[in-house]
Amino acid sequence: MTSHPKRAGQPLSAAALAALSRLSPGSPWRRPTPLGGAVLVLVGGGLLYRRAVHQRRAATSGPLEAQRVMSVLRAPEDLTQAWQDPGVLAQVLAPFADVTALGHGRLHWVLRVPGDPPTWDTETVETRPGQLVRWRSVPGAALALQAELRLRPAPLGRGTETTLWFQLQAPGDQLGPAFRAAGLGQLVEGALRRFKSLMEAGEIPTLTRNPAARPA
Repeated sequence: MTSHPKRAGQPLSAAALAALSRLSPGSPWRRPTPLGGAVLVLVGGGLLYRRAVHQRRAATSGPLEAQRVMSVLRAPEDLTQAWQDPGVLAQVLAPFADVTALGHGRLHWVLRVPGDPPTWDTETVETRPGQLVRWRSVPGAALALQAELRLRPAPLGRGTETTLWFQLQAPGDQLGPAFRAAGLGQLVEGALRRFKSLMEAGEIPTLTRNPAARPA
C-alpha cells in the first residue's frame, strides 16, 4: 500500500499528542514531573503562609470598630448631659477602662488588661445637646480612640434611640489577646446597657446587689 502524507490541518492522533506533550515543556497536556509538582507545592505553601501572616498582622494591629443601638426611656438632652459626666462614664465603662476627669473636657484612660496596661487621654471635640457627643484621643496618644454617642427620637415616641460607636487602635498588640477575644462589640454593647440601666433605673444591676442572681 502507498502511504499518503498527512495534510495540513488534519487532527493529530492521541499518540502524537502524547509524544508532543512529552517534548514541549509549555504544552497544556504535559504531565508534571515529580520535581515540578514539588515546586508547585512549595510555591502554593509560601503563598498561603504569606496570606496567613498578613491576616494575623491585620487582626493584631488593625483598628477595631463596633457600634450598638438601644432605646433609652429618657429625653435626649438628659443623655448628652450624662454622657459628659466623668462619674457616669466611670461606671458605664468600668469593665473596659478606668476613666478619670482631667478637666476642660479631657479624660484619662487606663485600659483594663493584664500586665502593663496602655494609658491615654481623650478630649471632647464636638457636642450638640440632645444629638451628639464625640471625643477622640489627643495628638500623640499611645492608643487611638474615637467614640460617638448619637441620639434621635425613637419610633412611636418610645424614648431616645441611642447609638454608641467606638473605634480603637493600638500599635503592636497592646490591647492583648484577652481583650481581642472578648471583642470590642461586646464591650460597647455592655457599656450601652449599663448606661441605659443607669439612666432609666438610677443604678447598674450587679450580682453583688442581687445574691439570688448568682449561679448555684
